[in-house]
Amino acid sequence: MRLKLLLGLTVIVPLLSPVAMAGDKTSDVRVVNQVDVSITNPVVPVEVTNPDSPGRGERYLYSQTTNFSYGTFSRTVNVTPTIPAGKRLVLQKVSIHTLLSDDQAVMEAKVSVGGVQVGWVPQEFQAAGTQQRHYGGSIDLNVSVFEGESISIFVFRNGDLGDASVNFFTIALIGYLVD
Repeated sequence: MRLKLLLGLTVIVPLLSPVAMAGDKTSDVRVVNQVDVSITNPVVPVEVTNPDSPGRGERYLYSQTTNFSYGTFSRTVNVTPTIPAGKRLVLQKVSIHTLLSDDQAVMEAKVSVGGVQVGWVPQEFQAAGTQQRHYGGSIDLNVSVFEGESISIFVFRNGDLGDASVNFFTIALIGYLVD
């Protein structure tokens, strides 16, 4: 019995409430006591900039190839970019392309700035040639690098075989300088 009463009230109550329905007439709204507003200060243009916008700074691009010599499992590349006084480098992206022989693979690739690790660069298998296997990857960082700081790229492989001419990696650093 309670269920029937509850269902009945659910249907009847909305029908009785005073709610505007679609198709109702609208009334005009009139504004009285209008106030005049005047601006007495002259217009002064204000320059609005985003200091972290890539379009605002000088572009920074760096590339380097490093060989794995026979008997080495890992290599570290240290780059100390030239950063003018009063500026900083915003390191946006790091890319690494690795070529390895003898069925070797990249085990780890990481980036550090000023001695602090800021990310791993995932290395995905890309293709296998007759002598080499290709791996590649990149990471978006947006990390600040200040004057005198080094960027370190560490790459570790799972073997120490092969000639340096077919076992190497190329790094690309992409960013921009800002004030």
